[in-house]
Amino acid sequence: MIWFFSNRKVTLQLYEQNLELAVKNKTLSLLGNLYHTSTQTLTPEEMAKAITDVVQKDLNLEFAAIYRLDKNKNLLSILSFSGSERFFRTIYDLNLSIDNLVIKDVSKNDISAGLFSDSSDSFIINDIGSIWKNSISEENVLGIKNKSHIKTVLVNVLLVGKKVLGVLFLGFNRDYQALSKFEKESIKNITDPVALLLYKAYLYRDIKRA
Repeated sequence: MIWFFSNRKVTLQLYEQNLELAVKNKTLSLLGNLYHTSTQTLTPEEMAKAITDVVQKDLNLEFAAIYRLDKNKNLLSILSFSGSERFFRTIYDLNLSIDNLVIKDVSKNDISAGLFSDSSDSFIINDIGSIWKNSISEENVLGIKNKSHIKTVLVNVLLVGKKVLGVLFLGFNRDYQALSKFEKESIKNITDPVALLLYKAYLYRDIKRA
């Protein structure tokens, strides 16, 4: 009996070590792909699209999107949106387009508390419908909730210094809290590189305009 529990403990330790190694390898691959993106001279829109394509694919997300904040219009507009085949099929079945998924009345949205908080640059949304409730009909909100299979959305504010460059939304088809600590660390580690890539693209655009 002691031998059984000892073996079980070793097996669990090996499983955790293998999981950590797999996550680290995936993180290195993702950061490598982002680094490749950094070697290109792109507009902010092109850079954002390259980023969300890589992140959505490498993390196997239902969607990855970068929004830009317009405080004067109280609006989050879409800079780039990448999604799974299932997510886009859901949108098209509802006769929507990605352009419909702007986030209006941000200050009245459930995400505003986290977005304008100084305490954290990331937070979790468990009700995906609350994101677009001020932008599309209640029927379409329910359609996205019921058909997209998205369980959790992680919202990351993209900061360089104190300047908000955008907001990165990551849509998971499982509960974010159920992810291992290694997976959470991996996801957290991409936020700063993404912000810097976006900053580089804006800087390049401004230099080109000068």
